[in-house]
Amino acid sequence: MITPPSYFSYLLRLWRSSQETPSVWHASLENPMTGERQGFENVKNLFAFLEALMAVDTSQQNCAGEKSKTEV
Repeated sequence: MITPPSYFSYLLRLWRSSQETPSVWHASLENPMTGERQGFENVKNLFAFLEALMAVDTSQQNCAGEKSKTEV
């Protein structure tokens, strides 16, 4: 079984768009190990990405925790 990572590291960039009214915050995350960059149209999408990233780790931990509870 592959162990999911328990640590994530990204370079976060935030900037405000002055072309839109009202202005909107945009974001990008860059993986420092791979250089892969992901852009986000707004902060809401950034948070959704981070929550999904952590949910994968959490759901796999919950499954492992449920197994250990039933084995006891």
